[in-house]
Amino acid sequence: MPYSAADIVGKTLYAASKVPIVRLPFDDETPTRFVERGQIVGVVWTYFEPKAGRSTLYWGFKDPYGNSYYAPHKSQYYSTQKLREQGVKTLAEKEAEKNPLASTVKSILTTGLLIWGGIQLGKEYIKKKV
Repeated sequence: MPYSAADIVGKTLYAASKVPIVRLPFDDETPTRFVERGQIVGVVWTYFEPKAGRSTLYWGFKDPYGNSYYAPHKSQYYSTQKLREQGVKTLAEKEAEKNPLASTVKSILTTGLLIWGGIQLGKEYIKKKV
């Protein structure tokens, strides 16, 4: 997951594909229902890390009556575009914000290398033409 689970707490998850909903955050739970693509799964209020009986992270939600329900995390289940629209940044983006100089230097070096390579190819092309 390119995002921090902690950054998703308080955000609304939207289904990018059919998402199973369970009553407890464990792998052996039978889904009580499914949320279809494009629908809101819920606002995340907590999450549960993998452990015995739980092979993946589970998102925790509350229904309008305060009852908890859960959905396993699989990258294909949730819309990352909708997360981005809510201001959630990837771990790489957060890291780049911490160290903007490193990001700028990397960008400059990459651009410089591409220009140098283009010049070298241009020289070779000119040599072959002359």
